[in-house]
Order: sequence, then structure tokens, then C-alpha cells
Amino acid sequence: MPLYTFKDTTTGDEFDLQLKLAEREKFLEANPELKQIITKAPATVSGVQGQHKTDGGFNELMSRIGEANPHTPLGRSVNPHPGRDVAINNAVDRYKKRAGIETTD
Repeated sequence: MPLYTFKDTTTGDEFDLQLKLAEREKFLEANPELKQIITKAPATVSGVQGQHKTDGGFNELMSRIGEANPHTPLGRSVNPHPGRDVAINNAVDRYKKRAGIETTD
């Protein structure tokens, strides 16, 4: 449960309460003279800093998206296929260049 800081608008006193989100909403409705004060963002645990490896499931999902869209930059980076796909990609790039369509690689 998060720790919230409240201020009494009549007295100016500040105090902290540990409440669930639903409890906080009910608490503020029941006490209109109180207002929540945003002090700082809560500390979050995001793992070890430094180099992160992507999850195998995420890599699989990106591969499936790339396979479904082989002529997009994602498809080219995730699933680079030699041969016919390279020729198709080059033809698409030449068309976009002639048509003045901006590519995002």
C-alpha cells in the first residue's frame, strides 16, 4: 500500500497515511477539508541497472510481427532474409525514393 501525504486546509497540518487507492478516494470524499499533497514519485524497483536482456517471449513476438510485415523496417531488422526478399525490399525502397515517400529505417 502506498503512503500518501495529506494537508488539512483549515489548520495547515500535514500528515502521512498508508492507504489503498480505493480507500484514499473514500477518505478524501469523507474529509473535504483535506487535500492530498504530491511530495515525490514513489520509489520503483526496476531490476538491476546496466545491460538488460529482452525476454524470450518478447523476442518471439517481435519475430512474429516481423514475419507478418517483412517489408517494414522492423521486419527487415528482425528477419533479414537473403534472396528474393532483398530484391523486393530494394524495389520498394526505389519506388518510395522516386515517389518522394520518406522511409523510417
